[in-house]
Amino acid sequence: MLDPADEALFWQQDKMHFPDPLAPMESAMIERSLGRGFGYGARAYDAPIESVEMRTINGYQYQSMVPMTGTPDEMAAQGALAEAAIRVAVGRLDEIWSGQVLPEVREHLGFWGTFDLEGATRAAFSAHVAQTWEHLRRVWELHFVMVLPAYLAISEFDELYRGLFPDAAALDSYRLLEGLPNMTVEVGQALWTLSRRAIATREVREVLVSNRRSGAPGGQDGPRCRGAERDAAPAQLDDARRRPARHRVGHWRRRRGVLVARDVLRHRDGDARPLRRASR
Repeated sequence: MLDPADEALFWQQDKMHFPDPLAPMESAMIERSLGRGFGYGARAYDAPIESVEMRTINGYQYQSMVPMTGTPDEMAAQGALAEAAIRVAVGRLDEIWSGQVLPEVREHLGFWGTFDLEGATRAAFSAHVAQTWEHLRRVWELHFVMVLPAYLAISEFDELYRGLFPDAAALDSYRLLEGLPNMTVEVGQALWTLSRRAIATREVREVLVSNRRSGAPGGQDGPRCRGAERDAAPAQLDDARRRPARHRVGHWRRRRGVLVARDVLRHRDGDARPLRRASR
């Protein structure tokens, strides 16, 4: 809901992260936690940002950065503090991730992963949802503590590359970083392994071929595909399933195996090399 004071702010629709209308639960999650997490990360590095406001209007997500106020000299001094703080963090990214962020993230994942969703009573589920809001808020705080210096590190790398190679294309510097070991690559590799197992299973393959011909998104094949996933999914993928997803988690779980294996149906020449998109 808009407040009269919102008229004085500069609002932007976030078409990169949220191009489609949001479901009510996702909207509530974003408004309760994402802006607060960004604000927390900004304060952690002394950035001259007062707050980050989030609103959902007609289903679409909008955001507004509210800067700190002060004299030009005060703002310049604050900017210098922020640059110094974030540059220190850039040099400690691995330490921050391994020693601080990742252990706490695993604790939050444990909170969600060990809860018995199917067997919970209505009261227990209600209490779990109430606690989930707090866990989500903290996860977003950790997210921005990590990504703000990470973004600077990537930007600095790009500037260095462009300085050394002035004729480089826009994405040349980033291509040097493709495929380096990280969780995103690991999940992509796990999905590829799962797709190979799925395509070798006659029952699953028949379902995928049938859905591909009909254009159906999944339908009745959900339980059988999920069973195949449970039997075949590597540990990395199983861990990834327990992570809080961006939106429509149930829909994605139902379709994940279908989408991955359907994609590889186009590559029936026996080539075992992962598709380029599988490691993104």
